[in-house]
Amino acid sequence: MSIVDAFFTLEKRVAGYNDYIDCLPDSFQKTLECLENLVTRVQQEHVFSNNENLKDIETDHMKLLMIPCLEADVLYRMMDDRAERVR
Repeated sequence: MSIVDAFFTLEKRVAGYNDYIDCLPDSFQKTLECLENLVTRVQQEHVFSNNENLKDIETDHMKLLMIPCLEADVLYRMMDDRAERVR
């Protein structure tokens, strides 16, 4: 599966959490692990370059910049008693 296809699969899974689809702690953990693996894959395959400008990034790869946002979304859903953790 390509990186872009893997991203879209994970994006759909995270979006499904808004509709309460598969909202279980194990599912959140598995999704988070998959997102972390995807970040590793992006780095290993050198999808982005240090000397690359935003306009130089391939259109298909633009969405990959959202991976940290998806990770944050899943982490937020996993938190219990967020106010206590922030303190």
